[in-house]
Amino acid sequence: MNFDKLNNWLTLGANLGVLIGLVFLIIEVQQNNQIARAEIRMDIADEMRSNIDMFTSQEGVSIQAKLIRGEELTLEDEIWLRRTMRKEIRSWESTAYQYSIGFLDEEEIEIYRNFWRNRASECKELSGSIFFDEFRTFEPQIRPSFRNLFNDYFDEFDCE
Repeated sequence: MNFDKLNNWLTLGANLGVLIGLVFLIIEVQQNNQIARAEIRMDIADEMRSNIDMFTSQEGVSIQAKLIRGEELTLEDEIWLRRTMRKEIRSWESTAYQYSIGFLDEEEIEIYRNFWRNRASECKELSGSIFFDEFRTFEPQIRPSFRNLFNDYFDEFDCE
């Protein structure tokens, strides 16, 4: 009888130990999730800064000035602009994916959606038409959900 009581207490202690271990594991997973979200947000911010840096570089400013003055772009200018836009599209697609898996909330993605919509609205301007053409060229390599979002924007502004 004494042995059965001891065994029951030991079993209860072991079960409590497992339960406490599970609670600590859940807390640790939640903390790791928060850290992962913060890292994703920092990566997105770094990518956005990198995109801005490209357009504020001497080459980027020179190309923008040509566009504003209505000057012809050189082949090199157009290649630079297309590569930059492709990098931008890929970066935005990644941002949309992070939202789709829950690493960005609705408030955060809304900021990007407004920016993307504004970019799509420029489709009839020279730089916007280059963006539109590049998007169409790159489209088969873009995730369908993100492609559809931009296609809706393009339809809204009669970009075709």
